[in-house]
Amino acid sequence: MRDRGWIEKITPKTKRFHCGAKSDANDDDIDKSDDDLDEDDLDEREILISRALRDVEPHLQFVPLHRIDFNHIPKEIVLNHFPKAQFVTKTGLTLALKNMAWFSDRHADEFYPRCYILGDKDDNAAFQDDFRTCAMTAFLKSAERQNKAVHQDDYIEVTPPGFVEECFLEFALEIFQKHFEFQEEGSIAESIITLAKQTSINMEEGESTEQWNKFLEAFYKVAYSGYHIAGAKERADDISNALSSYYMRNPQAEIEGEKNLWIVKPGAMSRGRGIAVYKNLKEITDILGPDLTVIANNRWVAQKYIERPLLINGVKFDIRQWFLITGQ
Repeated sequence: MRDRGWIEKITPKTKRFHCGAKSDANDDDIDKSDDDLDEDDLDEREILISRALRDVEPHLQFVPLHRIDFNHIPKEIVLNHFPKAQFVTKTGLTLALKNMAWFSDRHADEFYPRCYILGDKDDNAAFQDDFRTCAMTAFLKSAERQNKAVHQDDYIEVTPPGFVEECFLEFALEIFQKHFEFQEEGSIAESIITLAKQTSINMEEGESTEQWNKFLEAFYKVAYSGYHIAGAKERADDISNALSSYYMRNPQAEIEGEKNLWIVKPGAMSRGRGIAVYKNLKEITDILGPDLTVIANNRWVAQKYIERPLLINGVKFDIRQWFLITGQ
């Protein structure tokens, strides 16, 4: 901006001038007056410009959102923030995506990795159900890869560190059938609605917490310790048929891998602060604590991690879009 002719007014504390900002005496403990401008880090030109512009209202300011009084802003002031704007936080964006069905015939799962607000009881239960469902399909993918490996030309037999019992494969196939047995081939939207219709983890029939915990421990061994799955060869056709149905009915199947990774983000922070990738359900529930009633709804958001991203020359990338929303 300086190269384009802008000049900078430097003050010890960004003033709002006529922006209608509230008085907040305790905002900064180290606030100084304009007469106490610290000139140690400024050159002579910056000092002269800042003093000359002392009483001039700036054309562009960067100020914290909480220091703007939206009720007393003159018409000539333009802001790049909206009061109580839902879409500016990860929690708000998640809510907007969930409410999209009321305004559009598109479902967010068609184009956006599934996400949940962990401080919300119903969303938390849906997340845990989704985590387990993804672990189940990832387990079947590992079983299929194990079967296909022996038929490859460059196959080298390697003794695995161990085998998980065949009962876990039976469990995965049984659960898969229960999740998909009522689905009929149809549009993507119909399939999404069926997939999104989660059953509370506390209301499942015949699927006790203990069974799922044991299965998840078996899954972790396969996904992260190289264990093989006993009985995979004998159930090859069942595994293949199940995964064919899974790929046909799940619009996000292509981004899901064999690790079942989830990314957990603070609901209202920026610049990547506090974001971590998790592979273990217990680790995620541990950061929340046992009582969801003490968690602010906007504290944590969990989103399905893209395990199979689009790469450019083997490197991940992101596209950022900037948009302007007018008040009209």
